[in-house]
Amino acid sequence: MITSNHAVILGDQPRKIEFGADGKEIAAYEQEFTIDGKDSGASAMFFVCVRGLVGKDAKPVEVAINGKSIGRLMTNQNADADSWFTQTLHFSASEGSMNPNAKEASEKNTIRIPAEGTVGGPGKIYVQNIFVLYKAVFDGPSATA
Repeated sequence: MITSNHAVILGDQPRKIEFGADGKEIAAYEQEFTIDGKDSGASAMFFVCVRGLVGKDAKPVEVAINGKSIGRLMTNQNADADSWFTQTLHFSASEGSMNPNAKEASEKNTIRIPAEGTVGGPGKIYVQNIFVLYKAVFDGPSATA
């Protein structure tokens, strides 16, 4: 039986990410999170709501999990600066692993936007409602047809 689970990394509380005129980060969003029972060989999907990543000067913003880039939040040229839009990022099991049963601080997973050393902006963006959906290990009785 295949099961899935999810974790809420950030709920409905917008967090600001800011870049200077040179595109270097002024303020980042970094958060530890845990996942329960993820199949270590399975991929995961991250959902991120973003606002302000618009305009001709906007640049895609790298997202990292446990220090490894998993993709970019892309610009939306058709939205206004106050519009929220959801983006999906895929974390492949081959890109590294998330700690599936983090109990200790050293085992927790960390999301960072922007990824360390990446350039964005200029200006500021906001993120909220960050979720991860993953294949979970099922320890219950097997299903019968």
